[in-house]
Amino acid sequence: MSPVPLPHSDRARVALDALTALGDGLRESVKMSVTCSRSHHLAKVYDTAKGAVFASELSSRGHGQRDRVSTGHGLEQGKGQRWLDLLRPGDGPTVDDALPTWCACGQHNLSRAAVSEWLDAGEKRVVVR
Repeated sequence: MSPVPLPHSDRARVALDALTALGDGLRESVKMSVTCSRSHHLAKVYDTAKGAVFASELSSRGHGQRDRVSTGHGLEQGKGQRWLDLLRPGDGPTVDDALPTWCACGQHNLSRAAVSEWLDAGEKRVVVR
């Protein structure tokens, strides 16, 4: 019998705690970045003590370097709603494969399985269409 995965609210809390625990090592813990075909930032995957953490912004603003509103990509608040999740929380019907993210092009849903495969393949930067 496989363990029952945590609900998203609990996974998000664990993910935030894991990212916060990285402190000054947050930037060095980035394992993979995901961008759209126009080079807008979509998400990052961090290596933490709790496993891989998926982090994305859910806002309609772009995430390019010329966008003064969101040039930083740390744990700062006030840039829009953040989506944090454990990339591999366990199997079960309550774990959704879709990982939401947003950029200036619009809303995107990344596949949890695809992001895991990219990470396992050693990809550092992935561009999605």
